Amino acid sequence: MHLVEAAPDDVLPSVAARFVEDYVWDGEECLAWVEQQCAASERFRRTLTHAWLWSDMSESSFDRLEAAARVPLANPNRHRSDNDPNE
Repeated sequence: MHLVEAAPDDVLPSVAARFVEDYVWDGEECLAWVEQQCAASERFRRTLTHAWLWSDMSESSFDRLEAAARVPLANPNRHRSDNDPNE
């Protein structure tokens, strides 16, 4: 968490790729910790947007992370709906 808070904005994608992706896993204890961090830190939520977490996670766990981040997270396996104007 200290790394996320201390890193310059332009380094957040690297923090996500090198650390967040390695230490966030599909387990209740980890998911609860991520939810707590997201609730406390907009910067942590922003860092999650740069992490590719979808590959090693169940859909329901990924949904929890996305809800905690409060924005859509990277997931090439999900397709936007036909009603999405940003598609």
